[in-house]
Amino acid sequence: MKNKLIWVFIVIVAINGLLMTACDIDDVSSINGVWQMSGGTRVTVNGSNGVYSYFGSLDALWDNARSKNIIKIGDQHWRYLTSTGSLTWSGQTRHVTYTGSTSNATGSTWVNITITLSANGQSIQVYDHHFGTTRTWTRW
Repeated sequence: MKNKLIWVFIVIVAINGLLMTACDIDDVSSINGVWQMSGGTRVTVNGSNGVYSYFGSLDALWDNARSKNIIKIGDQHWRYLTSTGSLTWSGQTRHVTYTGSTSNATGSTWVNITITLSANGQSIQVYDHHFGTTRTWTRW
């Protein structure tokens, strides 16, 4: 009986270790969490959406959009995030629209993006298909 209990204990410890390892791997391959851009703006991703959780320093256009409530904390910044590979996602990002001066925000629109997660899970590269630019965000 004592030997059976020891074996049961060993099996439970082994299964627990495997489950913890699986969780660690999942954390590295997920974009869920809080991401910060170099200017300090943070977006919290949960599933297929990312919402503004903090505004850092904004350029004139985005600051004007914030002051006009075109963008606000809790609004979507990324949407329709779908895994397209082991470390890549597609989706859309919000762009602020303007007329005349680039500091006169008039609304927002959505454009396609591709997100690539670093191998260590600590940064993402967000490629904007509209402008052809890439921005780096780091896990916060």
